[in-house]
Amino acid sequence: DNRWLLYHLKGEIDLDGGYSNNSIDWFRKALNLKPRDRSFYLTFVGTVYSVSNQFREANNYYYQALEFNPNFAPAALGLANSFEKLDEKENAIVAYNNFLKIWKMADENIPGIDIAKNKLKELN
Repeated sequence: DNRWLLYHLKGEIDLDGGYSNNSIDWFRKALNLKPRDRSFYLTFVGTVYSVSNQFREANNYYYQALEFNPNFAPAALGLANSFEKLDEKENAIVAYNNFLKIWKMADENIPGIDIAKNKLKELN
């Protein structure tokens, strides 16, 4: 059953169009189909909440994504960003460091690495 892909595309379209609630509904439908990479969809729901400035709810989904896959870097970066937006400096520092730990063997040119390093400099 590949309906998760259809739901994903509809969620992306609604997110791009500014329809956050619809986007969340589509990504939740994809989650209900139990996709193999559940962390991907949990992170996407977190991102939609983050874009909507609902950072606590976003963190809930980022945590779920990291619980499913502790090495899912996009969720780690999203969590760090949400903590920063919530002005929770210590939690943001821990989350940015976790993101860098996940990507420690990655190429330096991955965009999130520079972002995390610069954010850590600002926060410290």
